[in-house]
Amino acid sequence: MNLSEQLAEWQDIETAMLRLGRTLGLFEPDDTYLDHKWVFWSRNPLGDMLYGTLLQLVEMGAVERRENENDEGDDEFRWCPEGVARLKK
Repeated sequence: MNLSEQLAEWQDIETAMLRLGRTLGLFEPDDTYLDHKWVFWSRNPLGDMLYGTLLQLVEMGAVERRENENDEGDDEFRWCPEGVARLKK
């Protein structure tokens, strides 16, 4: 499954990072968030790279970002087909 399919709906930051990692082959398809919680909840090169890549995709317009209105205040991410179409022109 590609990233556009995995981020078709809004996902919290940890889920978006996990799905990006799966797409890049860093995590197995059946790995869960709990299998790699340390990646998402601590400063480390792998987590920093995944977060930075998501932000670059946002900057390019391939992914949308919104502030989550839940109590935790985590941002959410989803694929932006319109943004990708603009990149291809």
